Amino acid sequence: MKNFFGASFWRGFLSMSAYGALHSALASNAFKAPVRKLTGERAFGNFYRVGYNGVALLSLLWLLRSLLKRPGQMVYEARGVVKWAMRIVGVLSLAYAGWSALQVGPGRLSGLGPAARGAVGLEEKDPPEAQNPSFASGAPRGGPFSRHRHPLNFIAPIAFWCFSRGSQGFIGLNTALTLYSILASFSADAKMRARYGQTFEKYAERVPLLWPRLNAEDA
Repeated sequence: MKNFFGASFWRGFLSMSAYGALHSALASNAFKAPVRKLTGERAFGNFYRVGYNGVALLSLLWLLRSLLKRPGQMVYEARGVVKWAMRIVGVLSLAYAGWSALQVGPGRLSGLGPAARGAVGLEEKDPPEAQNPSFASGAPRGGPFSRHRHPLNFIAPIAFWCFSRGSQGFIGLNTALTLYSILASFSADAKMRARYGQTFEKYAERVPLLWPRLNAEDA
């Protein structure tokens, strides 16, 4: 195990922090309000999410490309049983993320569903908010969202930390990602409370923010 607090660590940390700041700014009401006014409520509800995700994807690809070009010194490389254990946990983490995404709805999460409806002239009555399912008909029942309120934010850092090799830049990126996932969960909570009021408030009283409860009772 080598020292990881080098220039590449801070490059990865600050790059991920900048990505998180951009991601948060685009998701903020301060930014969305003038866009909604400019485009109109209907177009905003149908197309903002897919545009937001497009910007997020392109900026993430740029970030990862920069990291791969200058990863810095290799800090650790797991071998043997530890390597395989990390791979197994990583695969399980991705499977759990997929399950969570299915509960949100791939069309809702990506924004492609509302965009497709907008393309044929249909208005999106309940536009996507954060990385959560709709609460318009009540809190979700069963699945990851009955165990914790933000399963995608919980599982993403775990999946990244399960890579068996870690450079200084990679560790810096993952450290910032972990912190961002926690902060983003509080921000998403505030947006969900503003959108769904008492429905989300009662749900939040029963279901933890990030750390999952063991029992999967209907929420």
